[in-house]
Amino acid sequence: MPMIWGDAPFESEQQGQWVLAAVMARLNEINQFVRLAREQPPTFHFDRGPDGEPSVRGWAMGFLKALSLREDAWVPLLEHETAHQLVAPMFAYMADANGDPVMTVDDVPADELDSYLATVMPDLIQGIYAFWELREPSESQSMAPPAPSRRRKVGRNEPCPCGSGRKAKRCCGAG
Repeated sequence: MPMIWGDAPFESEQQGQWVLAAVMARLNEINQFVRLAREQPPTFHFDRGPDGEPSVRGWAMGFLKALSLREDAWVPLLEHETAHQLVAPMFAYMADANGDPVMTVDDVPADELDSYLATVMPDLIQGIYAFWELREPSESQSMAPPAPSRRRKVGRNEPCPCGSGRKAKRCCGAG
């Protein structure tokens, strides 16, 4: 987490647990959307610009920062002949030394990139998920999480091991 938030970003352990629980809840919401093919996409909360329009730049830069944590794992998608277009809108916010975008999105002017990305975000997320899901196991192993270690069974009234701070029976153990 220090790579994402820096050293000691929270005022207390309780605040850190609350943030982690919120992140995990959001991850679970997006995961259910892509894995269960729910029709209603999760709501994306973007900053708003002075004109009230969504400003997706911060979200895109956060995505790219997360991608940079495991760049090698993303190479198959980034080098794929068509799938790389799924992340092109995020790279369009990055500029080279001359100030030119690293990538562009076909038919989308730079001043309309925020609106475009806010609109297509659910489709991009589903597309990225589908790309990894459809790959051969040997091709996608670099994205696979490590095998879980053997652990003792978590009791219903113990804190959930996902870090949400809720009881296991009300979190990952529900259902």
